[in-house]
Amino acid sequence: MSASVSRDRPLMVVDSTDGCNTLDAIEAKGVLRMKQRPRMYYSASQRALICARWQKGETLHRIAGLFDRYHSSIQRIVTETCSFPIPKAGHAR
Repeated sequence: MSASVSRDRPLMVVDSTDGCNTLDAIEAKGVLRMKQRPRMYYSASQRALICARWQKGETLHRIAGLFDRYHSSIQRIVTETCSFPIPKAGHAR
């Protein structure tokens, strides 16, 4: 079987269906928009707790769950506050 594209049929032009992917659809009634969560400022005791849990080997996901946050919100705290770095993502060798 050949990997080339069959040209037996004419190509069709595709257009927006009823304007569903336009800004008008976003402003339509009933469309839910995500809200930005309020910024959280961690106290010294909270930062110490984050570092202690990280040093014990807990994951960022689990630690962030204590504060009802996502892991990305505490990643900066671990990098800046804790004296042990976050390992770079990569494949096991």
